Amino acid sequence: MVDVVDVAPAPTPSLVTAAPLGTGRWGMSLGGGYTIILPLFVGEVGYGLSRRVDVTFRYETVAGLFHYPQVAWRWAFADLGKWTFATRMGLNYSLFAIASDQTNLTSTVYLSGDLLASRPVTSHTDFLGGIRTEFDLWEYRIIEGKRHATGTYRFDAFSFRVGARTQATEDLSVYVIGALRVPTDTYTYRAEQFLVLPTIEVGGTWTW
Repeated sequence: MVDVVDVAPAPTPSLVTAAPLGTGRWGMSLGGGYTIILPLFVGEVGYGLSRRVDVTFRYETVAGLFHYPQVAWRWAFADLGKWTFATRMGLNYSLFAIASDQTNLTSTVYLSGDLLASRPVTSHTDFLGGIRTEFDLWEYRIIEGKRHATGTYRFDAFSFRVGARTQATEDLSVYVIGALRVPTDTYTYRAEQFLVLPTIEVGGTWTW
């Protein structure tokens, strides 16, 4: 007699979940949504360096005013039952700029670290969640013609993410992700920042 076991669905490689792309595979995601009431647009491309390690480039813009390019690597370090766990380490640059008679901008170079978890809930759908921390390294500002460059070296914010990915066609998956960014310094107000930043993002992602 052969015992029949309950076999978990294999996780689908994707940039938006913790499942790795795999050696030599490419991934891409395009999405949009809202950060509070401001429109959000996101694009990301990744490449599988090994079975569990990917390198990615992500570009995000909010209302054409806030810009967030990122280069990151992602390591899917563990599979526990149906769950896949991964970490993502990124080098980021943020830019806030307004077109006017004088150039006014604020930019920051910072590091980010994510802990991600995802699991298939059906043969076509994955659930995902994660937490992210941001550590500022350097800030550069031009305000009314005055330039300021300073090293900051501080934790800046935590972000919480939850969402789902589902297979729409043989090649294309669609996803929805909600996020909440909470700055650690909640008592400092700056005109270009929100104290608590909710985001909803919807898009498509595929691998080849």
